[in-house]
Amino acid sequence: MKLEKYLEDNGLTMQAFANQVDVHVSTIHRLKYQKIMPSRRVAEAIYRETKGQVSITDLVELKGK
Repeated sequence: MKLEKYLEDNGLTMQAFANQVDVHVSTIHRLKYQKIMPSRRVAEAIYRETKGQVSITDLVELKGK
């Protein structure tokens, strides 16, 4: 599940979710819109917090050539 959908389905703001995974809200914003690759720590925290609903592959969109 994409992070954006998870937040929407669970009624969470980016700020609330950032607090839950202990990162700055700008990190969640960039991940939500796939502007950055998550660090291992952040990816694992998101995976744990979402109980596996948002995985590393959901956070990383591979772009074709």
